[in-house]
Amino acid sequence: MPATMHQIIRKLTTVLLVCIAPFSLINFIQGEVYIGVLISIVSANLLYINIRIRRNKTYNSNIAFAVVMPIAYFILYQLVIDRGIIGILWCFPTIVMVNFIMQQRQAMVANILLIIILTPVILSQFDPALAIRVLACLITVGGLASLFVNIINDQQKKLHQLAITDPLTGLLNRLTLQDSIKLTIDQHSRTLTPMTLVSIDIDHFKLINDKHGHDIGDQVLIQIATLLKKRCRSIDKLYRLGGEEFLFILFSTDLTNAQLFSHSIQQELAEFNFEYGLAPTLSIGLAEIDKEKTWDECLKKADENLYRAKNSGRNTIIS
Repeated sequence: MPATMHQIIRKLTTVLLVCIAPFSLINFIQGEVYIGVLISIVSANLLYINIRIRRNKTYNSNIAFAVVMPIAYFILYQLVIDRGIIGILWCFPTIVMVNFIMQQRQAMVANILLIIILTPVILSQFDPALAIRVLACLITVGGLASLFVNIINDQQKKLHQLAITDPLTGLLNRLTLQDSIKLTIDQHSRTLTPMTLVSIDIDHFKLINDKHGHDIGDQVLIQIATLLKKRCRSIDKLYRLGGEEFLFILFSTDLTNAQLFSHSIQQELAEFNFEYGLAPTLSIGLAEIDKEKTWDECLKKADENLYRAKNSGRNTIIS
C-alpha cells in the first residue's frame, strides 16, 4: 500500500475515532450497553489500524472485513430502524471509510452487502421516491469513494516506479540498491545459495560523448542497457548506478558462472552493430556475496575489481 494511502488512513481513522468513540460512553450512560460495547469494539479496531500503520506501515485488512464491518453494519441497521434519516446519514462516512481501510475486493463486497441489508429497511421507512434517492446516493458515494481510492493507489504506484527507475534506460536506480543487497546477504546467510555482484562500466564512454554528442551517448547507453536487460533473469536484479555504470545482482550464481556470464555479455556486445562505427567495450568487476561481510563491503569489493579491470587495459573481467 502506498505511503500516501497510509497517511490518509491514519487521518481518517483518527477523525472517525474522535467522532464515534464518545457515542460508546453515551450509550453506556443511557443504558444501551450492547450498543456501547459494539461501538467500543469498532473504536478499538480503528485504533489498532491507526497504531499499526504508525509503527509498521501496514495492517491486516481482514480484521476490518471480519470484525469492523459486521459490527458497524449491525449498528447502522439498528440506527436506520430506530432513527430513520439520522441513521442513513451515518452510512455515508461508513461507506467512504470501508473503501480506505479494506482491500478493493473486500470493500466492494462490503458496500454491496450494506446496500442489500439496508434496502428493505429504507423502502419500508421512506416513500418510494425518497427511498430510491437515498439508495442512489449510497451507491454513488460508494462508487466515487472506490474510484478515488483506485486513483490514489495508481498514482502512488506510478510515482514509486518513477522514483526507483532510471528515466533513460528504465533500469532500477540506486534508491533500492542497499535494501536489495541487504536482502541478498540475508537470503545467502539462510540458504547458502551462491550470489554474485557484477559491476559493469562502459569503457571510454566520455570519448563517445565528446566526439559524437550526448544524444548518441544516450543511444549507446539505452542499447547496452537493453542488451543487459535481456540477459537479466527474473530472479536477478539490474541497476544503472549512474553515468555509464551498471550493476547486476546474480542469484544462484557463483564466481565461475558469473565469469562465464560476463564473458558472454562482452561477446554479445562485440557482435552488436552500433551506429557511427562505434564499438564500445565493457570492464567488469565481480564479487561473490559473503555472509561475513556487510553489503557495503561486498559492493566495495565489486567496485575495486571493476577499477582493476579498467586499469588492466579495459574490456577485462576481474574477480
